[in-house]
Amino acid sequence: MSLFWELGEKFMLAQQRISADVIGLLTVFIERHSIEGQPIIDSLERCSADSSITYQQWWDALEALDGICQFEHIGLLLGQCIAPEFGGVLGFLGASSTTLGNAANHFERFQRLLFGGTGVEIQMDDDCIKGQWLPAYCSANKASDDTLISALVSFARMLTGDPTLAPSRIGFMHPRPSDTSSYRDIFLCDVQFDCSALFVEIPKALAFLDAKNGNPTLGVVLEQQAQFLLEAAPINDDGFIGEVRQRVINELHGGDPSQENIAAGLGVSSRTLHRRLAEAGTGFVCLLQDIRLMMAKDLLQHRTLSMSEIAFRLGYAEQSAFSRAFKQWSGETPLSYQKGQQ
Repeated sequence: MSLFWELGEKFMLAQQRISADVIGLLTVFIERHSIEGQPIIDSLERCSADSSITYQQWWDALEALDGICQFEHIGLLLGQCIAPEFGGVLGFLGASSTTLGNAANHFERFQRLLFGGTGVEIQMDDDCIKGQWLPAYCSANKASDDTLISALVSFARMLTGDPTLAPSRIGFMHPRPSDTSSYRDIFLCDVQFDCSALFVEIPKALAFLDAKNGNPTLGVVLEQQAQFLLEAAPINDDGFIGEVRQRVINELHGGDPSQENIAAGLGVSSRTLHRRLAEAGTGFVCLLQDIRLMMAKDLLQHRTLSMSEIAFRLGYAEQSAFSRAFKQWSGETPLSYQKGQQ
């Protein structure tokens, strides 16, 4: 799979949405560690009018938080702040579960109440239970994945009342950090990196562990509520918008990402494309800019690519045009951004 296609897949996930309940998780983390991060919270709250934010907004918030913290692996610490209220109805349903396996089943069944994109698949064999997130793209967001797995392990320990409960194996898609001691200290198990999918495995026996405060009566009520919310929730796939994005991504590398060409490829007029994008609350220029900015940030982290190569991959004839556009979008030059990622 080419790098350019991988980045396109990542962009598609970036536009999926995640429950705004995660803002509470960030708030607790900021307060617990006395971090001056209120502007990050305020920015997310402004984006969450429909009780959700995009993955890209979540990733940007984690990046901003990482920039003002002194912690090497911020996601591991953030996940340890998990509490039922940060998962909405699903969080409280999990907390009312009678066993760890019961909670895992609820998570798999109702996960769409929390986030879109590629969901977890739970597999069982004779010895273990494996929760695996098949990648919708091939370059993981480290802080986000660290947060997810840390939160799940912390929630399991909270549910069972066992602070030493440990998975048998965890796998991350992101590269191995120079120091992995924090991962071993927190998860107390074998941790692997550069994996083809994000996963966590637990011994099958752990699924039968009783929850410390299980409440089956409350669980029935919450399960009914979760089912109602799931049936009422729209499938957030943005069919037409998603197809527009994918065609833009395909045309960027040596093609013609103009509005007229994209419209022709969709079999509609340029005017119809403009109208349908406006109905979705966006415009073609804005959409193209968002795609280029996200993909530029990812390409800049591949230091084997020259600035001229990156400019070409994003559909610019000249490096100078790319540099001007990037500075207009982000407030800094591509080179400055790249140096800041070191």
